[in-house]
Amino acid sequence: LYVGVKDDTLGEFMDRRDKISGTPPVQGRLLHMDAAELKELLVRGIENQKQDLIKHEADEPRSTYKATLQALDKELSAVRRINDRKFEKEYLSFVKRRKR
Repeated sequence: LYVGVKDDTLGEFMDRRDKISGTPPVQGRLLHMDAAELKELLVRGIENQKQDLIKHEADEPRSTYKATLQALDKELSAVRRINDRKFEKEYLSFVKRRKR
């Protein structure tokens, strides 16, 4: 899943999952990561989106840029507040259910 950060794609989502199988192409790899790795991957992804947005700030209407940057900041803040131990416990429970 990609979120557009410049030009006509700003704020739009692109879903590149395999429509035939209905699962993301990296699902198997993600299920083998621990919760801390997943959290770090998400933080890096959001930070990279922010960097791309900032890099292309002049290309966007100010209101759109500001709203998108605020949304990314809010999401990043929420991810950073995730309790690693609690997340790990819930994540392991999810993985076990998926393997059944």
